[in-house]
Amino acid sequence: MNRRIFRYEIPVDDRQHTIPAGKIVHMTRHRDLISPRVEVWVEVQLETPDISSEPVGGQVLTIIGTGHPAPEGATHVATCLDGPLVWHLYRLPVTLQVEQ
Repeated sequence: MNRRIFRYEIPVDDRQHTIPAGKIVHMTRHRDLISPRVEVWVEVQLETPDISSEPVGGQVLTIIGTGHPAPEGATHVATCLDGPLVWHLYRLPVTLQVEQ
């Protein structure tokens, strides 16, 4: 079994961000509190048992604030509190993904 949990940072910037494919197991605001971003922990599948191995596949995510429109066809994945703000993580379907 080559599954591992890794942490990724995603900026709160209305853009799309690609991280390895996998189940999001936790999301929270970033610890430094300076720039708006969240941390997500993802259970990923690695190509080989070696921890330095590349993850298999990817997923494109975006973060939106409460009250902002969610992209059509996007799937809600997680929510976290950031002081008075609340961030919502959405996974975008391939049809909504923009090349960066």
